[in-house]
Amino acid sequence: MMNDDSYNIGVGISYEISDVCDGKNVIITISHESDVSFDMEVGLLKNFKPYSFSVKQNNKYVSGNSFLINLQETNSEVVSCKLELKLDNCFDDDNLILWFLNKKTYKQNDLYGYRFVRLSDGSSDKVPDAANIIFENAEPDSNIALSLYATSVAQKDDKTTVDLVFDPKRLYDGDADISSENPNLKFDFLLLAIKDGELIPFETSYYMKGNISLLNSSKFQIVLDWKGNSGESVSLLLITYPYINYEGAEHLQKIIYNNSTHFTITI
Repeated sequence: MMNDDSYNIGVGISYEISDVCDGKNVIITISHESDVSFDMEVGLLKNFKPYSFSVKQNNKYVSGNSFLINLQETNSEVVSCKLELKLDNCFDDDNLILWFLNKKTYKQNDLYGYRFVRLSDGSSDKVPDAANIIFENAEPDSNIALSLYATSVAQKDDKTTVDLVFDPKRLYDGDADISSENPNLKFDFLLLAIKDGELIPFETSYYMKGNISLLNSSKFQIVLDWKGNSGESVSLLLITYPYINYEGAEHLQKIIYNNSTHFTITI
């Protein structure tokens, strides 16, 4: 029997989106190469809250909050499948994010195995206000291999305060860190907090946003509207702004887009 730690799974996700009279149609293409079969779950966030949608199955649309897709072993070949989604009452002024969860690689209380695909930014009157992240230059810890990590966690008055460092030199394109390719590149991102599949709000907003450079490591502080008990975990996820024209994006933009950074804190 194969050891669960020895499998090799590669997944790529692309999409085409179009308007219909009552929402959006989305064609998802999932390309994968794997030496084991595995399940992929897909769900939707509309304006940062879970939202039901429909998937076309056997020429009929079936509605639900999430759907499970079984992807088979590919015998070292890359194979693709398509999903047709219908997002009712979803328009350009909504912030729409699809999430994909590889059930084979998912680890409890961790975001490893998640992928997020942003379909639209939304307008300010439909999307909850975001708090801006204030950055300061920081010296990264050479003993930590993660690009996003916490230096302190404190709880008080039903809030959790976390000091974080983002180190772009821990983002890799193959064996090379991406900051060496274009150190002057800046990109916008959102920061979300997730616990057990639910979004956890920050002290003043549902999400935070910022603009960061690959040139320097940065430190910043967040305050969660959440106070966990001993052993509980919450995960923080940094999602880059979408490159809607993915095929036309620069190589480095694709690397950043495909490597959403996450970190899990445990109380």
